[in-house]
Amino acid sequence: MDDFGCFDATMRFPVGTLWFGVPFRGHLSILALGITVFVLAGLGLGLFLSTMAKTQQQSMITAFFFTSP
Repeated sequence: MDDFGCFDATMRFPVGTLWFGVPFRGHLSILALGITVFVLAGLGLGLFLSTMAKTQQQSMITAFFFTSP
């Protein structure tokens, strides 16, 4: 699993709630599950695109079109 992605998401949560005062309503376990699924989906997409592309440039352009919308 992408440790940096999970670390980044868990650091955004306290900043949003404590610093900006955004209230959190819900369960932390559901948030953690959603973060994990999101990070794994991004890793899966990246691995898939990198195996299908022949060059790094082709992989980057394809990833841009998949992640833009």
